[in-house]
Amino acid sequence: MKFFVCLIVTMIFLSSCVDEKADLLNEIEIAENTLFEKSQELSIGEQIAPALNQNLVDALLAFHQRYPDDKHAPECLDKLHMKYSGSGNFEQAAIYGNILLTDYKNYVNRAMILESLANIYDMNVFPRDTSKVRFYNEVLLSECPELPSEKIADIKYRLKNIHLTIPELIQKRIAEE
Repeated sequence: MKFFVCLIVTMIFLSSCVDEKADLLNEIEIAENTLFEKSQELSIGEQIAPALNQNLVDALLAFHQRYPDDKHAPECLDKLHMKYSGSGNFEQAAIYGNILLTDYKNYVNRAMILESLANIYDMNVFPRDTSKVRFYNEVLLSECPELPSEKIADIKYRLKNIHLTIPELIQKRIAEE
């Protein structure tokens, strides 16, 4: 009898966990769809209400924190990284990008995250951190030899001229052509 009661309690617990996970995934989808719909309705210069963005951020964080081993957890971090980057909060974008790289070494969009972090540290975090720009670009080159040859050449050129800011690099490239 005790076994039967324990089995029922365990099944109820597992069922509620599955329901919570599905509910969170549904909440993320609803938040994303709402943001997309609202963005289609915006006039020039108008912005989406911060609360709508926060709903998505909260749902993504909640999912990752509760289910870090789930296949959707790295996608949540990726979306957080992009959300914060898109909103200009580059420090938070870097935090979630770094967690993603550290905790999910086989993430399918790893190359994109590496490139994004290199760009964040090159152009958006002040003072500019050339050691991190170098690190992320070197990791990108070593982990992704299948990158297009033009991109590889651009990254190598950037590494060779790491001492230059992006505007200085552009001027140099123009002068060389």
